[in-house]
Amino acid sequence: MKHFLGGIFAAAIITAPGVHAEKLPVYEIGIGPGAVYQNYYLGTSDTRGFVFPAIIPVVRGETFKSDEEGARAQLFKDSKYKLDLSVDFNLAISSDDIALREGMPDIDSLLQVGPSLQISLDKKPGREWLVRLPVRVGATIGSDFEGAGFTFSPDITYLRDLKFVGNYWRLGLSAGPQFGTSEFHDVYYGVDEEFATADREAYDPDSGLTGYRFLATFTSKNRKRITSWFLRYEDLSGAVIEDSPLVEQSGGFTVGFIYSVLLFKSKKLVEVSD
Repeated sequence: MKHFLGGIFAAAIITAPGVHAEKLPVYEIGIGPGAVYQNYYLGTSDTRGFVFPAIIPVVRGETFKSDEEGARAQLFKDSKYKLDLSVDFNLAISSDDIALREGMPDIDSLLQVGPSLQISLDKKPGREWLVRLPVRVGATIGSDFEGAGFTFSPDITYLRDLKFVGNYWRLGLSAGPQFGTSEFHDVYYGVDEEFATADREAYDPDSGLTGYRFLATFTSKNRKRITSWFLRYEDLSGAVIEDSPLVEQSGGFTVGFIYSVLLFKSKKLVEVSD
């Protein structure tokens, strides 16, 4: 789950903590609650909310890393460029929960994996502008394991260190277009002939623009816990799937939080620069 945030940024006091190195455990496990409220998929007005156990493995390996930003394999890094192997995951959807999909098959969980190039445009103490260029291949996981095309989701991101109610936080703001192949779009927006009705015509989506994504995150991490709030807005105005019969609105929000206490720390330490 990568992600979100509410409207408390204006009350924060901007600071610029200095860069320093310290020795931290090679791995830790964070355990606590998390919650998400979202549209089932972009374009439907039906929503779902759920609470889940937030189990966050924190791994500080030379190549493999995992934390509140997700799991990734760091393939290359210097002062300006970083290449990761990133992972994304979308939960399965029951068509019984979505009026527009009545009588259609359920949507299986979707796994996406691929490289992400990150380019630092401007970095100063306490703030940074960067561009991220992730390309991922998808596969549905459920009754079958089937390919689900490719996505390309470039964005420009602004990161800022803040001090809020006595704790250090990192604000992240990002925006960018989303692109997908016809196979990816078909997972959520395609309608086969056998499931067409008088109110839902058959639809075979094209490749191209999926929409636009705007993301805000507000995260604080210390030696005892991780707290992360997130807010995401997506809009498919002008997208190639805008005319799908499974689309009834152009925008959708996702909001949620994660609170996780760091436990089960390794005795072995590694030097980490903040």
